[in-house]
Amino acid sequence: MTDVEIFDSKRDATDWNSLLDRLGRRLQDIYLKPEYGALYCSKNTESKLFAYQEGIVIWVYSFLLRGLPATYREIAGSDARDIETPYGYGGPVTNSEDPAFVERANSAFQKWCNEWGIVAEFVRFHPLLDNQEARRPYIDPLLDRGTVSLGLAGDAPIISRFDGNARNMVRRFEQEGATIEETDLSEDFDRFVEIYKETMHRVSADAFYYFDLDHFDRLRRMTLGPAKLYVVKLDGRITAGAIFLMGGEWMHYHLSATDPDHRVPGATNAVILCAAEIGRTKGLKRLHLGGGNSNAEDDPLFRFKRRMGTDTHDFWIGRRIHNEEVYRAVCNEWRRDNADVAHTYGGRLLCYHYRRNP
Repeated sequence: MTDVEIFDSKRDATDWNSLLDRLGRRLQDIYLKPEYGALYCSKNTESKLFAYQEGIVIWVYSFLLRGLPATYREIAGSDARDIETPYGYGGPVTNSEDPAFVERANSAFQKWCNEWGIVAEFVRFHPLLDNQEARRPYIDPLLDRGTVSLGLAGDAPIISRFDGNARNMVRRFEQEGATIEETDLSEDFDRFVEIYKETMHRVSADAFYYFDLDHFDRLRRMTLGPAKLYVVKLDGRITAGAIFLMGGEWMHYHLSATDPDHRVPGATNAVILCAAEIGRTKGLKRLHLGGGNSNAEDDPLFRFKRRMGTDTHDFWIGRRIHNEEVYRAVCNEWRRDNADVAHTYGGRLLCYHYRRNP
């Protein structure tokens, strides 16, 4: 029997998680969970899970369902929407290896997209799940960049898996007299957010990396569960920190920040080491550190992470325009409205959601 269901991250979280439980522990990654998708919900954005089932075989796809900006609804229609993977990784996953089943699931999803007025779709596939083929034949994956992970299995000390430079930075940190603490205190979280925002301003980060207060409030509540905040303190002052997400077999290096005015050498290396050691005690098999700021081989952030990693992975993305006429009309209007940044952001599939840095 064929069954199609749509779950909402806020209303149907229990049923959503129950369905993921049937897929096995490897597919219990935090990025696929309703509590993660709910971080990105707003007045115009919902977190959904599309599920296609034939008996015991399942194909599921979690994504953000967003209405187009109000400015363009006269062109697109009030019901026009698009879909995108939340910040991080995702894409469809399945417990079937049958290409015919995957194709039927994709056909069912395509029908749903047509019925719901989906204009465009942007998916960030999961580097550890190798699921970049899961939207064929409707999406041909594109290789975006590499990512880095640190294997946690085995008896060898975690630090022995770092390269010489990273190990030296940890030793420098140990000589500074600073400490690392796991914390769920609201005042510690608020200070981390301050440093994070200052970090984004300092490096002129894209608006994609800025999150509103509601997002951080929901993320703070997650630190009581699958999210963990580790902070570096020196003389009682928080000088750096990082949030890690845990679920299934893996943990993820999610957000990180450092106070440039009170920098402790080696702090980030030491925080990653600390989190990795704790993750191993919890039975997790891998810490995914993510990629760089670009796909360049000499990207500084990628090189920094590579010094602490044991493995590299390919990160794939996918794009599909479901309604060519509406999509082109909206994008052309957006480019006219934003001529000063169209040369930089106009090539992005969902460019019309672009927002200027706060």
